[in-house]
Amino acid sequence: MRSAARGAHGAYWAAWVDALPVIGVRAPTLAARIVAALGDDAAELPPCLAEARDARARLEAEGMESVPTWEEAAAGARPECSTELVKEPGEWPHGWQYYACRASDTSFLQHAFLPTVTRRHRALLHSQSGPLASRAFTALPTMPATRSRPERFQVLLRRRLWLRLPLAPRTCPGRSCKANLDHRGDHLAACARTGLLKRRSRPQERAWGQVLREAGARVVENQLLRDTGVPGIRPSDHRAIEVVAYDLPLFHGVPLCCDATLVSPLTGCGGPRERSDEEPGAALRAARRKKHRTYPELLDGRHAKLLVLGCEVGGRWSQEAVTLLSLLAAVKAREAPPLLRGQLRGALMARWSAIVAVATLDAFAATLTGAGASGIHFPAEPTPAWGELVDRV
Repeated sequence: MRSAARGAHGAYWAAWVDALPVIGVRAPTLAARIVAALGDDAAELPPCLAEARDARARLEAEGMESVPTWEEAAAGARPECSTELVKEPGEWPHGWQYYACRASDTSFLQHAFLPTVTRRHRALLHSQSGPLASRAFTALPTMPATRSRPERFQVLLRRRLWLRLPLAPRTCPGRSCKANLDHRGDHLAACARTGLLKRRSRPQERAWGQVLREAGARVVENQLLRDTGVPGIRPSDHRAIEVVAYDLPLFHGVPLCCDATLVSPLTGCGGPRERSDEEPGAALRAARRKKHRTYPELLDGRHAKLLVLGCEVGGRWSQEAVTLLSLLAAVKAREAPPLLRGQLRGALMARWSAIVAVATLDAFAATLTGAGASGIHFPAEPTPAWGELVDRV
């Protein structure tokens, strides 16, 4: 939800930037006079132009990048798509108003809002932000894999709004823990003594296996590292990779060793993990470093590619997970005729992101309701045809 009052100056400035090229076509002389007046900081302007000039100055003060000059705006300058922005399913190309209001929102978040909340709340807010972070809530329930049980969906909504959870156990089920549980599920989200961390990761792993199969890979689950052909692994080594994908035209064709993980930005005591309140995705990067220490033989990428497909309990995806999903959709879309590739890629992104997001957070919610790991499963289904796929996302 965006504030109309906070974004008013950005919307007004963007309206003038979009209108100047049209005025230049229909009334070139008038457009030239307007541009000259706006470019003169000492000129006395009519109220409408003065507000436009003030709006541009305010956007620059708020840190908006690549603000065009009035001459560039009159010439039809368009915003450059930021490489750090990942388009979500159904998202359209953005114009000047989006980037202007985004700068205002970012400035408000960094300088007005975050300094007023606790470190714990900052970590939770970061965990709920980023590309695809809300995908579990926007996914259409058109297939079993994207349907969440009512109780679990209620838990996810309450977690996102920082409200008390419904009835749940009072003490931690971990035999060596037995700590009193908080009312928002923070302890169960992070406690490693319950045995639920590994069990709730199973649907996440199966969801990624489903996505990789639909992308055309041959998938092997829980494959021992010694059986992957990577040199230097002892025959007695019992380390296993959750999902190994073969036969994909990515990363020079080497097998993809995918380790899916779900992490919490908070500790079992409710405090933020290291730097998770300062840097969005800090918990995911810490998990990635841990996996790199577990599988050092895979880091050079010559025989296999290690991918840590992480997600935080708030919904944030790791950069590796977002990148892999985009690459898989682009590769699979090549099978379609050129005119349909863009549409198919968008449909695949919508389908696959929904499958992974719902499976991950639905299993997480199940561990907070008192049901433990019972009933946590991933309902796999066959891949629909292209035309049916577009209708179902």
